[in-house]
Amino acid sequence: MGTIIALEAFAAWPQWIRGMVFIGGLPEVRPPVRERLAARATAMRASGMAGWGPRVMPGIFSPATFTAKPEVVGLFERLFETHDEASYLRCLDILLGASAVGRVAGIQVPCLAITGQDDQYAPPDAVRAFMADMHAPHDVAVIPEAAHMPFFEKPRELAALVGEFLDRV
Repeated sequence: MGTIIALEAFAAWPQWIRGMVFIGGLPEVRPPVRERLAARATAMRASGMAGWGPRVMPGIFSPATFTAKPEVVGLFERLFETHDEASYLRCLDILLGASAVGRVAGIQVPCLAITGQDDQYAPPDAVRAFMADMHAPHDVAVIPEAAHMPFFEKPRELAALVGEFLDRV
């Protein structure tokens, strides 16, 4: 949802934004993810948040993270289930109803899109296609052995990419 919010923020306040970084995001939810999230919302409305942490993690983390950093996966599983159910479901509803596709061509500042090689929500090919629609200067970075949460999986690599971008902007 952060990418959608950033694109909408630029449309509303372009004078305040000098550059944008998109991490694991697209201007709208891809159809297979939309279907999965809608089914999740329906099931959660019926049974609650309990038990969803382990069910969600395979779509969020890279296989390499499961092997190398099981403590990160376990922590996120526990944190996921502490969400306020109504707030989480409302966020899902907002995400599923949101689209900033029409905003992409209007971006006029440098942008960096970062995704993990194993990201199911914003896979590298989808991120490259999103950025190809942009007329502003842009780059795409793919972090190996990471998925949708590179800030948990590969924080140093992510920080380096963002730092390099900020130095240029």
